[in-house]
Amino acid sequence: MKKIICIEGMMCEHCKNRVENALLDFEGVKDVNVDLDEKKAEVELSKDISNEVLKELIENLGYEVINIE
Repeated sequence: MKKIICIEGMMCEHCKNRVENALLDFEGVKDVNVDLDEKKAEVELSKDISNEVLKELIENLGYEVINIE
């Protein structure tokens, strides 16, 4: 299962790495690719994780989740 998360507030490689590492540390996340230019994170899941859980995880880092597809 794959989800695309639109994220506002990421400005640099540090932001990108912070979001990637937080998502990768979450149980059920297999792979993450954050694109700073597109302001999106492509997340590959090994099990179903609700959009609300993913949103809360990212927003707790200080970024704003605009949409999850």
